[in-house]
Amino acid sequence: MVYDITQQRYIDGNGQPIDPPALSLNGDSESRWFVRDFEGFFQSSESQAGPWRFYLAGFAGDSARAMRYDRSYQSVPIDSRDRVLIAGRWWSRAHWCH
Repeated sequence: MVYDITQQRYIDGNGQPIDPPALSLNGDSESRWFVRDFEGFFQSSESQAGPWRFYLAGFAGDSARAMRYDRSYQSVPIDSRDRVLIAGRWWSRAHWCH
C-alpha cells in the first residue's frame, strides 16, 4: 500500500484506490511509501518531505530506463557522474534508485 500524493489517495500495487488504513495510537511502525507524478515520471519516498527518487529499471551504455507514472518506461541519458536527465534537469544518484 502506498499513498499517491498526486491523487491524494492510498493505492494498492496495481494502482487501484483502496480505503485509507486506520490510524494506530500504539506506535505503529509499519513503513508507508508515498508516490507522485513528477512531470510524467514516477517518484517515491518514505516521507512526504522526501527525498523523492525516480525509479530506473535498467541501464544500457549511456542511457537508463526510467519508469513513467503510467508504468511505462522511457530511455533517459545518464552521464559518467551517474546523473540522469529527466524533465530537462540532471539528477544525481541521490535522486534515483534501481
